[in-house]
Amino acid sequence: MSRDWLMEKAVFMSLSIPHDVTYVYVVRDRNDLEEKIIPFFKEYPLQTEKHNDFQLFARIVRMMCGGSHRKPSGVKKIISLAYKMNGAGRYRRKPYKMME
Repeated sequence: MSRDWLMEKAVFMSLSIPHDVTYVYVVRDRNDLEEKIIPFFKEYPLQTEKHNDFQLFARIVRMMCGGSHRKPSGVKKIISLAYKMNGAGRYRRKPYKMME
């Protein structure tokens, strides 16, 4: 997968901030995440603070592909990792302590 392919597949353009253009590419298929998206960002690593979030995201996807989300202990670990992503948590509905 190339960078050009990824940009061609960007399906939404958000103009939430007048001078900011943000492309959002939505992938819901876990196999596509594991086989296409994660390898792409391993080959072309993010050069921002989002790199650490990506590492956690990739770990969560691997855990889910391994079935960890089917056990209470796995769900708890996945939630714990997810709450470490995006430090500000602008879109979070509940604080982490309420998830325990």
